[in-house]
Amino acid sequence: MLNKEIPVKEVTKGAFSLAREKLRYEAFIELNKEQLTYFYKNSLYKKWKGFRLLAVDGCIK
Repeated sequence: MLNKEIPVKEVTKGAFSLAREKLRYEAFIELNKEQLTYFYKNSLYKKWKGFRLLAVDGCIK
């Protein structure tokens, strides 16, 4: 087996920021909808009285 390094291209913070500005916020809304649809069709999750029950703890330590 040959021990060759794999070339890696690095992206500057500025280039990343400029590229991110080109993304429309609607793309994230659509991606979220797709992910939720996939999750609820393909995952097993427990329900309580027909509802999915979630709990959130907002304390900071």
